[in-house]
Amino acid sequence: MFYLTFFSYVLLLIKLSSLSADADGFCSVPVADLIGTPMHVAQQQNLPIQQYKDQPYANASNASVCTRLSQLLFNESVKILKEVGDELYVEILHWYHIAGNPPKKQTTYWTHKNNITRFDTLSPLDLSKIPGQISFLEQNFKVDDIVTLKNFFHDKKSNLVYSAGTRFVKTKEQNQKKYCSVFAFNPTTKSFSVLNIPKKICLENILNNPIEKRKLFVQVLKEWSNQKGFIPYVFGGASIGMPFDQNRFKEKNIKHNNKKISYYKRSTKTEYKYGTDCAHTIARAAHIAQIPLFIKNTTTFKQELTPLKAQDTIENGDIIVWQGHTVVISDIQKGLLIEARGYNHGYGILQEIPFSEQFQNIFSMQDLKDAYLHKTQINRLDKTGKIVQKINDLQIMKLPI
Repeated sequence: MFYLTFFSYVLLLIKLSSLSADADGFCSVPVADLIGTPMHVAQQQNLPIQQYKDQPYANASNASVCTRLSQLLFNESVKILKEVGDELYVEILHWYHIAGNPPKKQTTYWTHKNNITRFDTLSPLDLSKIPGQISFLEQNFKVDDIVTLKNFFHDKKSNLVYSAGTRFVKTKEQNQKKYCSVFAFNPTTKSFSVLNIPKKICLENILNNPIEKRKLFVQVLKEWSNQKGFIPYVFGGASIGMPFDQNRFKEKNIKHNNKKISYYKRSTKTEYKYGTDCAHTIARAAHIAQIPLFIKNTTTFKQELTPLKAQDTIENGDIIVWQGHTVVISDIQKGLLIEARGYNHGYGILQEIPFSEQFQNIFSMQDLKDAYLHKTQINRLDKTGKIVQKINDLQIMKLPI
């Protein structure tokens, strides 16, 4: 008995070290919205959205109806800073954006407390079944005995869908040739079960070769954007769930406080809003490929990534960024890019498209590089081919490997 207790506490010490002193809870639902203005304040100020479940897919007007700033995935760690009613104020360390005056790294958000399970409610042995925290402070990835999903996984028994990028701890016994066995926490029963996930969507090993990392980064982006169905655009979204069959969306107009505002909605009703925006798409894919990219908005991309120089070689996986948007170069030879594109331009999906459908008269990588180096204005097109933006600040950034 003493041995088991002692052994458990040794595991606890090891696991607490792995989970990091900067975390005391984890996301125990497949995906959880992280917002800026808490709902208790939204209710006091009579803002348009006052419930987490009512967050729209994206804003459609100048009014910031949608207050989602990011999303947590199952098993991602948080530091709980404050509890107010049914909400938690939390800090995350797997990515950040720079804002404020003076500028500083922003890492704090609000979420519903039902999304989070505290570490101190679990036994020492159970703590060993939660993956260690990814942290920009440490600039590395804890991958020992960890499985990372390269695409979504639908557990038919529970009917839960786990996003690409979700990380699990492997069980000690791996007895199935085509499946990887992992632990998964059930917040209702407060217990762990074992999921058997197809190995073809699992990353189990440490990647040390930069070429391997870049290849996997582009590969997962291509799989997400070219699979049957589509991944919807979600403002502040950071999840890749089960693809939708049809791209049906509409702009909903409402009157609030004598002011007309609008947002985008879809007819498909799901418990969780799976989907992604442009910068979160890149950050999520980078983490899967164990690339140290810990930033999650376009402004911070421009501030922290390294711009391409004239003598540099452009490679698949390099990033194009301009005011309000960012895309990935996915195929230099064919002139293709991958982006999560908003609804106002007629798309509302994660997609791979030719340069010429994004930029007027840009047909090749050389065309784009020349325009970038010569600081030529580039016209951006919507789905119908109409010019919707004149770009004067486009930069090509190297993938930070």
